[in-house]
Amino acid sequence: MILYLYNYLNPIKMNKLIVLMLLILSFSTKLSAQDNVSEYKSERKAILGYKKFYKYADSIGKNGQTGFIEKDVYRVADSLDNLHPAEYFTKAAKLMGSYKLNEASFIYYLGYLRYEYYNSVNPAYKDSGDGALFASLHYQLGEPLLMMLKSNIENYIGILKKSIDWGSKHDYKFFSKNRNPKKYLLELEGLNNTLADLKKNKEHYKKEWAKEREDSEKGFDLSLKQINDKLKKEQKTHNK
Repeated sequence: MILYLYNYLNPIKMNKLIVLMLLILSFSTKLSAQDNVSEYKSERKAILGYKKFYKYADSIGKNGQTGFIEKDVYRVADSLDNLHPAEYFTKAAKLMGSYKLNEASFIYYLGYLRYEYYNSVNPAYKDSGDGALFASLHYQLGEPLLMMLKSNIENYIGILKKSIDWGSKHDYKFFSKNRNPKKYLLELEGLNNTLADLKKNKEHYKKEWAKEREDSEKGFDLSLKQINDKLKKEQKTHNK
């Protein structure tokens, strides 16, 4: 079954999220009518959740909260600095499930920095272990969060800068940057380059991402129409 937005409490299980992002609405013909209805409703709830991401991005601009994150998230970041980097993504997933999207993005990028560094210097690193886990978490969380961040580039810049600042000033106690300062600075440089690119090409990205959002919202609306039509068909069949 396709997983929907509220399943983020266990991000390792989110490997089917790409289905929603690509709007592939494939339903098994072997399901019973009742199973179909449950599946269609799950799909609809997921898409409505994504549309809510866009509304969130719009609201923070209107409410003067661009780049804003709650202070409590800094205490969360401090506690995570003692844990395996996968825990950043677990926390970001929980925040995202609660629609605390700026806070989720802050923790996500901090986790990205920590995991990149950890994998580059950990002598026990394995492609099939932390390599595969990081790639999965990075993709599954990054896709929906970027969808929101791209809708307000000023907010994107503000959140990314906060993650970089925290990562620069606070050591990763679980696997200290002092083990390999050059590697740690290299990972920071990568995020700083992303930040600089966003600032330099702001107008270009605004236009590109506005078109991307327009296409996505059209796709969401089309999918919702298809789902509602299927639900009506199932209802008619059930009433016969």
